[in-house]
Amino acid sequence: MRRRPLEPHLTRLEISCGTPPEVDCGADLKLAVNVSCHSGCDLRHGLVRVIAPDGERAVVELARHDETGSSTEEFVVAAPQEVGEHSWVIAFGNADSRETRHEPSSLSLRFRTKPHRTSVAVWGAPAPVVVHKTITVKVGVKCSAGCRLTGQVVRVIDEAGSSLAEGRLGEARWPGTSGLYVAELSLPETNTERVFHWSGSFSGDGLTLPHESASSPFSFRTAGPPEHTVVVEVKERDAGAPLEGVGVFMGIYHATTDARGRVELKLPKGAYTIVARRRGFQGPALSVAVDGERTSAIPMDLVRESNPEEEEVWM
Repeated sequence: MRRRPLEPHLTRLEISCGTPPEVDCGADLKLAVNVSCHSGCDLRHGLVRVIAPDGERAVVELARHDETGSSTEEFVVAAPQEVGEHSWVIAFGNADSRETRHEPSSLSLRFRTKPHRTSVAVWGAPAPVVVHKTITVKVGVKCSAGCRLTGQVVRVIDEAGSSLAEGRLGEARWPGTSGLYVAELSLPETNTERVFHWSGSFSGDGLTLPHESASSPFSFRTAGPPEHTVVVEVKERDAGAPLEGVGVFMGIYHATTDARGRVELKLPKGAYTIVARRRGFQGPALSVAVDGERTSAIPMDLVRESNPEEEEVWM
């Protein structure tokens, strides 16, 4: 007697854990797929395929079953390494038995891949920079995805867009950071006294995965060569104790006190107003004339404010 053909059960496929519409190139896409049958069949051991235009990216077995259907464990598929729009197919099949036949089902997974974001930081220029002196600055770069950036080129660019210096990011991450790579660059001498507005630059070229270019502006002021040294000692007036971390300013010259409450400033002769700043303290400014080498430190007393805000060192 001829067996009547099995009536196929319809299936429905859903992504229970899927990728956002935009991801970094080459990023891990975490997926989980649920397949349900209108009759509530247990579809475990059926296969789910992730298919890109260039071929299959993953084949995963349905491993769990409950009242919502049968589902895969969470699995990972790598996103394409190229920037652009992508359309993949997630397909289900291969869950038939002698008693039941199931129709295959599929859905589209659409997303866009984008370059990795990068950020640049520049620090280390003295304040001020002495004319006709070579200085060095540190240029750091970080990738949003934590990519290794060792050996990548960074540059310092002037106001006109010309490259003044370049170097390569170091082997190790900067201490205390999760992914900052740093290069030290020597900058050319300046011959005028003014404010310079330059920038640190990273192109993102030369990496396996696409990265965005990034830059960070920084500025510094140049001044004539220092002729004199001034030492300032800052104390808390009531306690008589030295104050560390106080910013001491004499015009464009500034530095921060050490554990002894002392700071040393080298500057040209002239009339200056000394201002000491630290959050939670206040004190009067002092006027001084610098015209020779001092043999004693200038004392400054600060008073603790009655309702200080959260303490912060002024740098």
